[in-house]
Amino acid sequence: MKNKSLLLFSLSLATPWSLFATEWNVSVQPFQNPGSFVFAEGDLNFRFAELATMFDPGSNTSTHMLVSGLLPATGADNVYASNYEAIDINNGEVQDAGAFYVNLPESIQSGAPPLSSAIVGVVPRQGSWSNYSPSTPSQTTIGGATGTATMSSGSISMQLNRNGQTGSASIAFSMPDNDTLELDGFTLNFGGSNYPFDPTVLLRDEDRFYGTIASADPVEYQSLMFVLELSGGAPGEIPLEIGRWIDDHRLGMLFGVQADWAHSLDFGWLNLGDFPWMYHPELGWLSYQRGDNSSALWLYSPDLEWIYVPENRDGSFLHSSGDWASGSFF
Repeated sequence: MKNKSLLLFSLSLATPWSLFATEWNVSVQPFQNPGSFVFAEGDLNFRFAELATMFDPGSNTSTHMLVSGLLPATGADNVYASNYEAIDINNGEVQDAGAFYVNLPESIQSGAPPLSSAIVGVVPRQGSWSNYSPSTPSQTTIGGATGTATMSSGSISMQLNRNGQTGSASIAFSMPDNDTLELDGFTLNFGGSNYPFDPTVLLRDEDRFYGTIASADPVEYQSLMFVLELSGGAPGEIPLEIGRWIDDHRLGMLFGVQADWAHSLDFGWLNLGDFPWMYHPELGWLSYQRGDNSSALWLYSPDLEWIYVPENRDGSFLHSSGDWASGSFF
């Protein structure tokens, strides 16, 4: 059994969505080895990837790792992978999240059935990963490759480069919702060699999609798993539907009135024809910066400068023109 995908959040099926961008930057990075970190009662060749930083790493106060979903990672019998959440056990706050894999010791391998667990346990940890002086493997087959991706007609075409070596892949994908990118299994041709990978899932974090790809071959790569990240995609247009509500991952519920005009539950009337610039009848031009429909949002206005929209989306905002002041979208 192979770990087909490492998920940090649960998924819900819905109607197809759009990526809102066609051109992306691509990065393939190896898992890092934190050196002297001891995962259990011995060195398990523990490697990790921090996929989502919730706090400034310099102020990371996590004390423990919540480890869940331990599953076989490749065709090898001794390599297992899992997600983790780094928590501050004093207040329960999640500081960062990611994935890891380990080489289990022979005492567990010998004669043991395949190991799996919904929740493995809580492992002590201090500070941020930088405190463990993690090191990147010197050579990692495809780790460190960067490039571009073009998306169209349900397919992602990637072009990669690393130290003069080039690579490419064509990957079929689907999107059950705004924030989930499901990749079919694919083969990456890089430097004249083929590297097959299992199907996986990438998750949206503002202007990037991120996740892990795992070897579909029992051959032990210098790094068995990699982080795949698509970043810097242009926000793209918002697909309004006249006479219908849509739930946009950036602006929340929008009712399409005309081709470019919509009514927002959070912001009132908006013209979205030049998104990420938006025209508001009372505030003028606003530039979308970042956020989603469940968290605080930043906008920019030539007149009001930075605009902060609170998490509760009650129609109010703060702006930085002169001293910070408050206002309302309605």
